[in-house]
Amino acid sequence: MTNKPPEPEKKPDTPAAEPPQASETRIVAIGDSDFASNAYLGVEGNRDLFMNTVNWLAQQENLISIRPRDPADRRLTLTAAQFTMMFWLSIVLVPGLVMGTGVYTWWRRRG
Repeated sequence: MTNKPPEPEKKPDTPAAEPPQASETRIVAIGDSDFASNAYLGVEGNRDLFMNTVNWLAQQENLISIRPRDPADRRLTLTAAQFTMMFWLSIVLVPGLVMGTGVYTWWRRRG
């Protein structure tokens, strides 16, 4: 019986270790920060610009989007005098002018 020295264990072939990737540097240059203040945040998409810039800097590209606008308050507030004026203009005066013009035209063509 011959004793052979044990063979060194073969490690599975592994690719050479990849060098660590350098982190990506991202910079955003904007003229000033007024667009992100409370007074201007809702104007012309300033909120989207700010949020998308922060998401891009944080490398969260899946969060970049244009968000839907909040519905605006479109109520019409009238005083009693304004309501009365609106009634007389829209229900009486304008239809009366159209009818009067029609009667006048009919009367002129008839004679």
